[in-house]
Order: sequence, then structure tokens, then C-alpha cells
Amino acid sequence: MTQSKLIKNVGKQFAIYGLGDLLNKAVAFLLLPFYTHYLRPQEYGTLEILDLTVYLVSMFLTLGMNHAVIRFYHREESEDGRKAVVSAGVLATFIVSLVALIPLLVFSPSISGWLLKSPESARLFALVFIAMVFNMTGEVAMTYFRLREMPGWFVSFSTTRLILNLSGNILFLAFLGKGVEGILWAGLIASTLVNGVLLGYLTRHVGVGFSWAVFLPMLRYGAPLMGSGIGMYLINFGDRFALQRLMSLGDVGIYSLAYKFGMLPNVLILTPFQMLWGPKQFQISHEPDAPNTFSRVFNYFWFLQMFLGLGLCVLIGDVIRIIAAGDYGNAAAYVPPLVLSYICYGAYWYFQFGVMHARKTSSLAVNTLVMAGLNLALNFLLIPRMGIWGACLATFISIFLMMVVVHFLSRSYYVIPFAYGKMVAMFILALALYALAGRINPANIAASVAVRTLIALCYPLLLLLFRVTRGSDLEFLQGFRERFFRVIFLRK
Repeated sequence: MTQSKLIKNVGKQFAIYGLGDLLNKAVAFLLLPFYTHYLRPQEYGTLEILDLTVYLVSMFLTLGMNHAVIRFYHREESEDGRKAVVSAGVLATFIVSLVALIPLLVFSPSISGWLLKSPESARLFALVFIAMVFNMTGEVAMTYFRLREMPGWFVSFSTTRLILNLSGNILFLAFLGKGVEGILWAGLIASTLVNGVLLGYLTRHVGVGFSWAVFLPMLRYGAPLMGSGIGMYLINFGDRFALQRLMSLGDVGIYSLAYKFGMLPNVLILTPFQMLWGPKQFQISHEPDAPNTFSRVFNYFWFLQMFLGLGLCVLIGDVIRIIAAGDYGNAAAYVPPLVLSYICYGAYWYFQFGVMHARKTSSLAVNTLVMAGLNLALNFLLIPRMGIWGACLATFISIFLMMVVVHFLSRSYYVIPFAYGKMVAMFILALALYALAGRINPANIAASVAVRTLIALCYPLLLLLFRVTRGSDLEFLQGFRERFFRVIFLRK
């Protein structure tokens, strides 16, 4: 496949994945006023601690199977061999998580007492642990659609789960008044129904089978990624536990709301990009012009992240005023440093290809664990002195350094000629527009949104004016926009 055709294919699939994720997140964010109305910051903080706990446990139990399935699928030349890889990954995840569920339920009171200082909340942990079994298995199963380049199916399952989950949240919160427990029940019901159908579909098309000869190499590849995942978990979410210990659950709730916006470059750009580029990069890596293709694709990826990040940073104050109750008002101040942190994380994910290609996954684990240790130390050093700002600063420093280290590490295995000058120029122009927006403060909120939106939309024009990008690059983005809207109106 030529570079031009490959990039067009990437743009087409990114449009589908991006649309699905955009619709999902749009619905979730439109309901934020609903959640902040029915949940106090302390309850929002409790929900965050529950989510982060189950996320940490899941990383230990998945054994890196989602990454291993992607890596080993394209190594198999036969269709039966590829099916065996998918089946082994899904079965291993389901069995391990089901066995682990028993001690997790037994020790729920102790876990609740330690994390929430309330052993009586053990039933909340029991609900999230049961849902975890279905979610973990479903996550590995969903890689099948990514590998088969079936983004429509992927989006259909994820959107159905979201709709069921949100419908349950409205029922349990607004009509039954069940609070945090109601949200957990809604999640459990949605996960059971959707992932049950997903596993039935996968059984029909892949079959049920397990081979140690297939599984063990996958385990050796995936297990070191657990260390990398745990390190990233501590960098991304360890600050919530530090805030809960050093400050209060209310501060956790405010910071968590800011974090939801701060991670949007990852949610709306990186996540759909990972879904298509994760498998594709291994598929094309041996082609003669692959390094230049990697560099060109990264330019588009970096631009999209910067453009979205700029829009978020200039509009966030008005958005928080519109959607959140007064108790959450301070959250807007913490969004810009978090946005910058997760733009760097997007680059980190892209830069790590050389390490993944060489199968040196243990080095990723070492890098992230070292940075996680730095992050925790910075949290406990800075939060008592700076409050939530300390958590923001600790996040940025650790992610930025992790990005730099993995970049130089990957270059020793696979050299990609990145356009560093363009990266820096795009950042400087975005920073200048952000500073300009900060000096304009219309009293009327509608005028403020209009002016700030206009400032953000000037970004691509400035890139052309200062010759940071070329006309051909914008032609690609225009083509991407057309493909995106063809997906919306169901046209080929």
C-alpha cells in the first residue's frame, strides 16, 4: 500500500472511531450537569476512588493480553492461527479475573476501610469488582474488531453499552435516588448485557479453544507491560489517593472533574487513533518508506491534539460555568496544565513504537515505574504546599520526562525522522493564542464563548501564515473532514 493510500485509509477509519468516541463522550459530557446536580463533590470523589481501584486491579489481572493479542495476531499466517491467538487472550483474561473475584469479594470490607475509611461501603466495591470481570474480558474481545478493521462493529458495541449505562444512571439517580450505588448498579447491568452479547458473537466467529503453545509467548510479551501499565496508572491517578489522604474527598471530586476535561485530547484523539494505528503500525513497519510514513502521520496527530487542546483551554472557564454547580467552579483553573500533560502522553504513546517493535517491553516498564515513583514523590512534596496545583505540576513533570526518555530509547531500535521544528512551532503558536484569549474577558458568557471560539479557529490559519504546515497537509485534513461527515450521514 502506498503512503498516500495508507494515510487515506487511516483517515477513513479514524473518522469512524473518532465519530463513535465523539458521540459517546458528547453524551457523557452533556450529562455532567446532571451528575454534579445529584452528586456532591464528596460523592463524586468516592466514585472516582472506586473507578480507580478497579482499574488498578484490572491491570494486574489482564496480564497484558490486549496488547499481546494485537502483537501476535499479525505474526500468524493462517486464519486458524489468528483465531487461536484471540481465543487464548480472551479465555485467559476471563478465567484469571473470575478466580480473582472470590478473594476480592472476601476482602471488600478491608479495602473499603483503607481507601474510603468506611468498611460499611464494602458493597460498593463488591459491585465494581463483579462488573470488572465482564469489562476486562470484553476489552480483550473488542480487539478482534480492531484487528479485523471493523470499526463499525466496535463503535456499535461501545455506544450500546454507553446508552444502557447512562439510561441506568438516570433511572437510579433521578428517579430512585440511589446515589453512587445506583451508578454502580447501572454499570454492572450494562456491562453484563453488552459484554455477554459480545462474547457470544466472538464465540461464534472465533470459537473456544486454548493452547499453552499459543498463550505462553503472549504471556511473556504481555506480562512486562503490566509494569508499564501500573506505572502509568500511578502517574495518571495516584494523585487522587494523595489528595484524598492529604486534603479531602471534596478536593478529589473537583480535581477529578478537571481531569475529565484535561484528558480529552487522549479521549477524543488518542483513543480512536490507537484503535486503528496500534495494529496498523506493526503491519507496515517493514515497508521501505515506513519511517517517513510514521513521521507524516505523527504531524497530523500532533496537530489534532494541539488544536483540540487549544480549544479546551480557551473555553474551559465558560464551559465549567455552564455545566457544573458552584462547588465545582475552581476546576477550570486546573484544566490547561492537565491538557498539556496529556498531549505529551499522546506523543509518548506514539514514540514508544520502536521499543514495542523490538519487543523490549520490559524497558517500558522500567521507564514508567521510575517516573511513577517520581510522580508519587512530587505529589507528597507539592500537594501540602500547593494543593491541587501540586498534583497538576507532578503530573506534567512525570509525563513529560517519560515522553523524552521513551523517545530516545525507541530511536535506538527504530529511527523515525520526526519534524521536531514543526512540533515546537505548533506549540508556540497555540500558546500565543491561549495567552491572547486570557486577556479577553467579555462579561456576557455568550460573547465570551463566541470570541474564544474564533481565537481557537485562527490556529490552522496561523500555521499556514507562518509556513509551519503546507497546503497539502490541509488538503488531507479537509479530506478527513469530508470522510468524517460521510460517516455521520451513512454514505460511503
